[in-house]
Amino acid sequence: MSSPIAPGTARPQVPSLQKADPELVKAAQGMEAMFLDYLMNVMRQSVPESDLDLENSATKIYRSMLDSHLAETASHVGGVGLSDLIVEYMQAGRYNQKGEQSPQDAQIPTRMRSEP
Repeated sequence: MSSPIAPGTARPQVPSLQKADPELVKAAQGMEAMFLDYLMNVMRQSVPESDLDLENSATKIYRSMLDSHLAETASHVGGVGLSDLIVEYMQAGRYNQKGEQSPQDAQIPTRMRSEP
């Protein structure tokens, strides 16, 4: 079992990420950032509003911008591991450079298999 990574510490590089196409890694991190931003937005919406809150339109815009920045930062320092899975999936031979499915699409990365 591995120990948790302290906030702000760069994550250890997954071997498949070191050899991955930098544009693929960037796209995967962008997708993870979008997911985390949406997740944080939905979580904020689930908190009931109170008359005692100092909420106004400026505060909502600021919080939205803060959430977007935090999601972007989180995706670059490890996030929830979604970008690693996306890169692993794409490198597993699922798609070639032309975006067509490869004949090896029966192979699923081991971390994405559901165990009984």
